[in-house]
Amino acid sequence: MRKLLERRRDERRAVIEEAVRLSNKLKERLGEVTILLYGSYARGDFNLWSDVDLIVISDAFGGVPFLERVDLIVDLLPPRFEIRCLTPQEALSQFKKAWWKRILREAVVLRDDLRLLSLSG
Repeated sequence: MRKLLERRRDERRAVIEEAVRLSNKLKERLGEVTILLYGSYARGDFNLWSDVDLIVISDAFGGVPFLERVDLIVDLLPPRFEIRCLTPQEALSQFKKAWWKRILREAVVLRDDLRLLSLSG
């Protein structure tokens, strides 16, 4: 049982490290960003079929239709990574909702260049 727990902890750590590397690439491409890992990998209850859920917040998404935003970064995404792209204004508005408040409590902050998390309090 101990080995299983260690293996799961190592797998989660590897996913977080991969997400941090991705966040650095996204910063290079988009400029200042806030990036959150949320969902099962953030909580630690992932399974074999879990995807890696990220919220990417950037001014670069302004004026870009919601469904086309991922096109700006899709070539950077590793397999299994699912991205939700928001502008800072959209994020601050969403962070007031109950579902998002739960996400923020559970999330792993990969970057907060925009300092949005201090504003969402």
